[in-house]
Amino acid sequence: MKRIVIVFLFLALAGPAFAFDHSYKNWNQVLGEFVVTQGTQSRVKYRALKKSPAKLEAFVKEVAKVTPEEFAAFSKEQQTAFLLNAYNALVVKLVYPEIYGIDEIGDITGLLSSPFSQNFFTLLGEESDLNDIVALLRKDRPDPRIHFALCNSGRSSASLRAEAYIAERLDAQLEDQTRNFINDRNRVSFVSGRPPRLFVSNIFETYRTDFPAEEEAFRDFILKYLVLDDDEVRDKIRKKTTYLVYGRENSTLNRAQE
Repeated sequence: MKRIVIVFLFLALAGPAFAFDHSYKNWNQVLGEFVVTQGTQSRVKYRALKKSPAKLEAFVKEVAKVTPEEFAAFSKEQQTAFLLNAYNALVVKLVYPEIYGIDEIGDITGLLSSPFSQNFFTLLGEESDLNDIVALLRKDRPDPRIHFALCNSGRSSASLRAEAYIAERLDAQLEDQTRNFINDRNRVSFVSGRPPRLFVSNIFETYRTDFPAEEEAFRDFILKYLVLDDDEVRDKIRKKTTYLVYGRENSTLNRAQE
């Protein structure tokens, strides 16, 4: 009996067996080693990662250990950073083992199913899919900037940031991601003509309800981040006489040249 009491006291004093690493050491090492910038976007060295996946797999295990109670105790910023990093890492985990046989993530599951609805990991104690993470992020008045931080491996999706999202810098990181995305001419571009047109990424259409509802406010959201020296062009973008054209999704893998 005395021995049991001593063991209990030792465990109580030692604290919890697992404390989540909000600095994301393992995930940061993966990003630093396997993510490169090519042009205006990032690319992933999937083949190199396939040879050395230990840090990625370690981070995925860290994510799986977080309980609903622990997650509830995170701050709002910690929760958002956790979900963004988990989503991006799990997409990479899904892709890298299959990298020699696929051109896009959809090739993994085929035409009859979606890789984003495939249960292949544990999140908050439940078998989950990637859509579950997006749903958690979009719950209760979502921050539209999250869509420029979620990388689904396609070239038209957000770029994979070469550092983990962390609570202390989350706002600045999301601002930077949004600004970079909107100033990429492959994602947002103005074309003068009759009529003038504003081409925007399909992300704005897919998640339209997460952005300002009124069209004028929606255009102002884009203009807030779009770097423009021409006031005339800015005025044209704001007017409804400039047609809003949504681009097509490009699901080609964001693989780096290796």
